[in-house]
Amino acid sequence: MAAGSAGWFVSPSRGRRTLEGMYRDLVEYMAEDPAARYKLIVGSDSQLRQELVFVTAVVCHRLGKGARYYYQRVRHRRMASLRQRIFYETSLSLEVAGDLSRLFAERGWRTVAAFQTRNVPHLGHEFVQKMAALQTDGLLIHPVLGEKKAGDFRDEVILAAYRALVDGYHRPDRTVLATMAYTMRYAGPKEAIHHAIVRKNFGASHFCVGRDHAGVGAFYDPLAAQREFARYPDLGVTPVPIGEVHLCLRCGGVVAADTCPHGGDEVRPFSGTRLRRLLTEGGAELEELVRPEVAAVVRSFSRPFVAGAR
Repeated sequence: MAAGSAGWFVSPSRGRRTLEGMYRDLVEYMAEDPAARYKLIVGSDSQLRQELVFVTAVVCHRLGKGARYYYQRVRHRRMASLRQRIFYETSLSLEVAGDLSRLFAERGWRTVAAFQTRNVPHLGHEFVQKMAALQTDGLLIHPVLGEKKAGDFRDEVILAAYRALVDGYHRPDRTVLATMAYTMRYAGPKEAIHHAIVRKNFGASHFCVGRDHAGVGAFYDPLAAQREFARYPDLGVTPVPIGEVHLCLRCGGVVAADTCPHGGDEVRPFSGTRLRRLLTEGGAELEELVRPEVAAVVRSFSRPFVAGAR
């Protein structure tokens, strides 16, 4: 097999690039508009004419605002069957995707904890993220952006709030904030497994599994998703179960509920309903539950929540 362009990726607008050069281009492209939503797509196809040519494309799609793409041609001897060609197309796509993942890993991280969220961050989230980061080399904060149910925070609110948190309260050398275009299914334990597999494909070795992960209302047992991981010991990603946390006025901060002996008026739970009310209406307790920068960002939006039927 011989690469028709000696390993180069070709961009119609940027010219020829090495893999590392393409990676730098993509990072610069996304940095131009960090608040936008992006999809990174890698795919391969083949053409059989006088010779068999495989084309692998890398597309960075800035949703609603254009894209940047690169392609690489690889010439190959003729193959006996369509199945062989399809398998080889898949292997080329996986090889390029793996190379891009390797470049991200060059930060020196051997283990990465992924934290999924569809909400703006409160102090409980921050506490859990930092506890997970203590178990790994790095932390991937990975908000889900896409269709959600009525009453959830809108995508732009979630992203702006997390940028405020990460910029002010997370170590930049150990934290990556990235987004994932995904429609929540609220399928509970099975969806939690799916979320972990997806984060594994993003390079995570650990995945934070919250109480009532991907649940809705009181439909699922709060710990069902965490128990589900015991059924898949060969998943290839380590679950990090998240217990209940709360703000304890007597302990003087956010603590794991299992380690705190206090209760009653000394404890402030992180209730989503209560938090939404405080963010909308304000109140003295808001500063106990949310970083002031996060609260300011959320309250700067006139319509922070998804309206109407899902």
